[in-house]
Amino acid sequence: MNRKTDWRPWLIVAMLLSISLVIAYQYVQHIEIPTVEARRQLQQSILDGNAESPYRYRVLVPYLTHGLEAILKLIKPGDTFKLAYAIYDTLAIFASLTALFYYLRNWFSQSASLIGALIAAVSMLVGFRDHYYQPWSLLEPATIALGLHLIYHKKFGWLAGLIAISTLNRETGIFLAAAYFFPWVLPNPFKMIRKEKWRDWLVGLALLLIWALIFWGLRLVLGEAPHIITVKESLGISIQPQNLLLALRQWILFLGIFWLFIPLGFKAAPSFVRKMAWLIPAYLVVIMFYAIWFEVRLLMPLYPVLIPIGLAYLFPSETV
Repeated sequence: MNRKTDWRPWLIVAMLLSISLVIAYQYVQHIEIPTVEARRQLQQSILDGNAESPYRYRVLVPYLTHGLEAILKLIKPGDTFKLAYAIYDTLAIFASLTALFYYLRNWFSQSASLIGALIAAVSMLVGFRDHYYQPWSLLEPATIALGLHLIYHKKFGWLAGLIAISTLNRETGIFLAAAYFFPWVLPNPFKMIRKEKWRDWLVGLALLLIWALIFWGLRLVLGEAPHIITVKESLGISIQPQNLLLALRQWILFLGIFWLFIPLGFKAAPSFVRKMAWLIPAYLVVIMFYAIWFEVRLLMPLYPVLIPIGLAYLFPSETV
């Protein structure tokens, strides 16, 4: 690649931070400030351990922001709830865009990787609708992108820690544990039973065990909680005609024309990226039964899977 187009790392970081500030500002203005009291009540119910499922078990962000509030009160006594979340929003969005950028850099040039991060940034604006307290969604793209990066570079010790952290954030940590199996099982499933694969099996099972221990451990420690919405109720909401139309609109807007580049770029995508594409149907099945379909913020964890496939179509000559 021509070195004249190679930007310094600090410039990339500054650009992504600037974009993150803009997105966080919009998020605070349009989501957090109008619903601040409802947000405060839900966070407090999580901290008190009496929130409904699944919110009761998504403890990472509530405790992080609560700790940040305590620090801010030492500097500026008073109500620091909104400020703590504004800082968290900015850092979480910045972490997600930065992790995605550096994950894409495994195969693409700086320019193509930055475009991929910008596509994700723009689509976040569509995901702002239809919720008032889902702060874990801002961090999920970071954990998935970093997790896939660690799998690609075979950093399984770090991956184990990340799975633990991501499971405290949201249940989707299981997808990182499952993704570990894709590179060595999918090429030839009949070879996965060979004796020399015992180490891979042990590592994979250990990762799944970490997820299970934290997932069920949270429920054991915090107690069983009624679900805020059942599968039947969520499906009933999703299939209402007006909500189906809303879902169609939101899904189209989420990635726009970039949706077309994903099937077109699949064959040209790097081998590792194609294997990780198995996350798409697995994740969509969960959304189909356990989510409201027009809440497209739930698609944000798929950035590290969808975007490199689409980029492979747009920039086939820029892969490195």
